[in-house]
Amino acid sequence: MFGACCLVFGCFFYSESRDQVHGGDKTKFFEHLDGDGDKAINIDELSAVQGHINALKDKTPGGVWEMMHNLLETKSKKGGFHAELFDQLDADGDGTVSHEEFHNEL
Repeated sequence: MFGACCLVFGCFFYSESRDQVHGGDKTKFFEHLDGDGDKAINIDELSAVQGHINALKDKTPGGVWEMMHNLLETKSKKGGFHAELFDQLDADGDGTVSHEEFHNEL
């Protein structure tokens, strides 16, 4: 259940960030997160989403972003939003999120 909540929040966040920061381009968003350019996102690279989430949360204090952020940060057993989202995105469990896995889920 918690993972599903994270995935739903991730989808909303993904769309918002993709549209606002990357002009709606899914590939640019993936490439932004893929810091080392190896065509896969690892847990450390995905943690960069925290900055985007903080910006959205600060943009509308008390809104849904803040509520979801607080819920995921305080209730996560895996280390916060990015760790929960990573666990959901890494479908094959190899420790990285491929371009295909990223776009299949989001």
